[in-house]
Order: sequence, then structure tokens, then C-alpha cells
Amino acid sequence: MKASTAIKITAAILLITALLYVLAWQGQSWVAVRYTDIDINSGDEREQLRICFVPVTHSIRQSRLSQEARRLGIPLHPRRVWKRAYEEPLVFAGVYVDYGYGFVISTYGLVLNLLDVARAPDTDRRATMERLMTALRTETADDALTLAHDVLVEVDRKYDLNAVDRSM
Repeated sequence: MKASTAIKITAAILLITALLYVLAWQGQSWVAVRYTDIDINSGDEREQLRICFVPVTHSIRQSRLSQEARRLGIPLHPRRVWKRAYEEPLVFAGVYVDYGYGFVISTYGLVLNLLDVARAPDTDRRATMERLMTALRTETADDALTLAHDVLVEVDRKYDLNAVDRSM
């Protein structure tokens, strides 16, 4: 390769890098974004890092929800159905977006925390988790969230915890 060609390629790379840096600094969130999705059949989470819309990394992990469902022996559908939960720009400015399923996952986590505080037996945990997992799979995000709020109040009442605002 000629020296002039190498210089042109290096200059182009530097120019593109500088342009992306300026766009990121101005808050163009598409430059670098981390997406978190939820598999509504298992509760597993998938994280993707995209730079200029191109997927760069991808990982799947068990969430606390899916770990508990598996621990309790709740049958999970093997087919993955991913729904967006969060979108986090990895730039200097930008808007963090919490989609409907992000709220569902957060509220399901609160239910699990309340079951922990109540020291609920596995039979109660299983019944509660089966309801939540069924709603996650079959209902809209809004309906699954409404059920999660109802379950929070039910668990709070059942174990007399007084930890939840019952007017929800």
C-alpha cells in the first residue's frame, strides 16, 4: 500500500471519529445506545450496544425474575419474544427511555422484594410468580403492570407488612 493511500485512510478514520464525537457531544443518542429487552416468555434480559445503529455487543442473562421462576420450577416457553424495556444513550447528553416493559420489570422486582421481606413460603411464591409470568406472556405491558400493583397490595395485606400504599 502506498504511503499516500495509508494517510488518506487514516485521515478518513480520524474525520469520522471526530464527527461521531461531535454528534455524541451534541446529544445525538443514536451514536451510541444501550438497549435492554425482556423476553416475555422467560423473563431473561438481553442487552445490546449499538453504535450508529449497528449492533456491536449482545448478551443475554437471567434476570432475578427468570431465576426465581426457574428455581420454583415454573415451566417457561422456550421461544424467545423480546420486548424493549430500556434505552440508555451512552453519550454526553440524551434521554434515558423507560418503555412499558421497563416499568413492569421494576414492579415485578418490588413484588419479589416484598415476598422476601414476608419470608413467603415457596408455595405462595410459586402461585404469585405463575400469575405474574402468565400476565407477562399474555397481557399488554399496562395490564401486566396493573396486575403487579394489585399483587403488591395482596402480598402486603396477606402478610400484614404495611409496606405498600394500599390506595394504588
